[in-house]
Amino acid sequence: MAKLDTARFLAVSSMLAVSEIELRVMRACKTVRSLPDRDVRFLRNVQPTSVQLQIVYEFLDAYSPDNVIPIRFRPTPFDVSDMLIALGWCKCLTKQEFRYLWWRSFDNVSFKTVAARIGRSDETARSRYRDALLKVWYVANSQQ
Repeated sequence: MAKLDTARFLAVSSMLAVSEIELRVMRACKTVRSLPDRDVRFLRNVQPTSVQLQIVYEFLDAYSPDNVIPIRFRPTPFDVSDMLIALGWCKCLTKQEFRYLWWRSFDNVSFKTVAARIGRSDETARSRYRDALLKVWYVANSQQ
């Protein structure tokens, strides 16, 4: 009887939690956006145009303490190595289902904002996000 309980405990303890899956997928989406794509320059046929710089006339316009520059997401080495694993779990999702995870990975995007984009209520957006996340959770735990 003790062996059965030990085996069940090891099986449950090796499963990844939904919150851990959510964190890893969100950080993978942020990592994809933050890494530079070096091949995109070869896909453009447009010649680079001249850049017109904005002229600053006042000292306070240039160095205003009110302008807060948001800190860019900087992935850790673990984020970079885990990115393809976490996005591989998302292969089971349709394009529409993955959009919910992608939109929520941006900072300060609420379910109300997502609901406005899809034209539904925020409860509908929340439930579709949860359903997509549970699909990813199932795939992640079935691969271990």
